[in-house]
Amino acid sequence: MEQSPQFQFAAPVFLVDDVVKTAEWYRDFMSFRIRFASSDHGFGIVDRDNIEIHLMRANTPGARNSITAAKENGGDLYVFVRDADELYKEFRAGGVEMLEDPADQFYGMRDFRVRDLNGYVIGFGHSVR
Repeated sequence: MEQSPQFQFAAPVFLVDDVVKTAEWYRDFMSFRIRFASSDHGFGIVDRDNIEIHLMRANTPGARNSITAAKENGGDLYVFVRDADELYKEFRAGGVEMLEDPADQFYGMRDFRVRDLNGYVIGFGHSVR
């Protein structure tokens, strides 16, 4: 009997000031579904297809667990997608802040990055190999 993989799923946790406002932004601008969002509990989950992002209210306003602040070309989450160009057009039409156009990268991906309302940078890409 073959067992399923030990590691099943991973979800980043983004510290935010307003969980509900952030969940609504992901729904309205990036077509995520709000699975749960509570100001009282300071926690939320948004998802789209096989991706979840967990939202947790920051103890200190403006606090972020972003690595992007430390590295200009960094990113806080990278999502492997079927078609980066198609998704880029969807997000651009929806008013998401685009940081760059899709481009083929030396590491074998065609990708682009966006910035969410809290400053988190998310990359989206597909393999070109």
